[in-house]
Amino acid sequence: MPDYYPLLTRAISGLERNTREARLAVYDRARQALLKQLRGITPPLAEAEITRERLVLEEAIKKIDNEIAQKEEQAARPAPPPREPSRSPMMARPAVPPRPPMQPRDRAAAEGAKPAAASAAKPAAVASSAASAPFDLDHAPARGAQPADARSGQPVEPVAPAQGPRPFRPGAGRFLRDGKRRVLKAKLLVGGLVALLIVLAAGLGYMQRDRIFAFFGVGMAPSQATDGKVADRIGAGPQTTPAPGPAPGPGTVSPVGQRAVLYEENPATGQQQQQVQTFVGTAIWRTETLSPGPGRPPDVGIRIDIDVPDRRLSAIMTIRRNPDPNLPASHTIEIQFNTPNDPFGGVANMPGVRLKTSETAQGVPLAALVVRVTPGFFLVGLSAVDTDREQNIQALRERSWFDLPFVYNNGRRAVLAFEKGTPGERAINEALASWRQ
Repeated sequence: MPDYYPLLTRAISGLERNTREARLAVYDRARQALLKQLRGITPPLAEAEITRERLVLEEAIKKIDNEIAQKEEQAARPAPPPREPSRSPMMARPAVPPRPPMQPRDRAAAEGAKPAAASAAKPAAVASSAASAPFDLDHAPARGAQPADARSGQPVEPVAPAQGPRPFRPGAGRFLRDGKRRVLKAKLLVGGLVALLIVLAAGLGYMQRDRIFAFFGVGMAPSQATDGKVADRIGAGPQTTPAPGPAPGPGTVSPVGQRAVLYEENPATGQQQQQVQTFVGTAIWRTETLSPGPGRPPDVGIRIDIDVPDRRLSAIMTIRRNPDPNLPASHTIEIQFNTPNDPFGGVANMPGVRLKTSETAQGVPLAALVVRVTPGFFLVGLSAVDTDREQNIQALRERSWFDLPFVYNNGRRAVLAFEKGTPGERAINEALASWRQ
C-alpha cells in the first residue's frame, strides 16, 4: 500500500505561505487526483479497494495536521526572558592614575627620542597594517619580492590597499529569494505529487489484477457480479425491489419502527431569529447476513432503514465489522441518503456520527473518519486504535440515540436523530456477540 505521508509533506513544505487554506487546497487536489485515477483504472477496481486507498490518504492528512498543530502550539509559547550576565568584581577594569605634568627638561628628552621611536615603530606599523588589512588576491605580492626599505635601508610609509569594487562571492546568490521562483517551485511540487499519485494508482491496479479478474470472471456472470457488488457496498436503496428469499433467521430482529426526528434550519425573514423545523419519521432496526467480499465467509451486520415521509427523505445505515486487515478501521458504517426531487439539492456533506443518551441530549461523536464516496453516499471508518475502539463499542452498546448531522447542497444544515429502542438494543447486542466484542 503506498504511503502518502511523505508526498503530502513535500508538497506542503513547498508552499509559499503554509496557511490552513493553502493546505486544504493541496489536500483537495490530492483527493481529486487520487479518486480520478482510481476510477479510471481498467478493469475497474472494487469499491472496497477505492475506499481503502482514500482512507489511507485521509489518515496521512490527519497526521500532518496534528504535527503542524503541535508545532504552532510550541511556537506560540512565550520564550523565557534572557538572563542578565553577572558582573564579577574580578572583571572590573583597574583605574589608571592620571599622568603628572611634563617638565621642560623631560619634554626636551622626549623630543630627542621621537626619531628613534618613529624609526622603530614604522616597521611595526607596516606589519600591523599588513596583518589587519583584508587579503586581496588582485594586489598580492609576488613570491620572493622584498619591501623597499630592505633594499634602500630607508623607512617606507605603509601604503593603503587600493580601494576598488568588492569581489563577487559565488555563494551569495543562493540566499536571494524570488517570489516567482517560489511559486514555480510550488507548482512543480504539486504537479509531481499528482504524477506520482497516477503512477501509484496504476501500480495498485496492476498488483490487484488477479483479484479483479477473479471477481469479474469466476463463478458468476458479469451482470451478476456487478449487482452483487452494488448490493454489498450500498445496500438495497429505496428504488430497488429485492428479490423474494427465505424467511429471516432466528437472530433477525422484527421490523418494529422506532422514533426518528429530522431537524432542519428554517431561516425566517425580517429580523426574526432562525427557527428549526421538525419532521417525525420511523427507524427500523434488524440484523442481516452481509457478504464482505469474494473469498470471505458471510458476516453479521446491522441495518437501519430510516424514513421521514413528510420530508420525502429516507436513509439506509449499515454497520459491519471490517474484515480487511489493510484498511485502518475496526468497523465501517455505510450511510445512503435518498432525497428525490429535493429542493435543497440533496445531501452534500456529513461530518460524522454522534451518539447520545436521550433525544434532547448533546451527542458525542464517534472516533472515526468520514469519506464521501458518491453524492449522498458516505463511508465512515471507525478508528482501529485500541482506546478509540473500546470507547466506540461502549457508546454503541450504552447510548440509546443516534445523530447524523449533515449539510444540504444549498448550505442549510440538518440533523437526523433516531433511537435504538428494544429492537436496536437487540440488534447491536447480537452483532457484538457474533463479532466477539
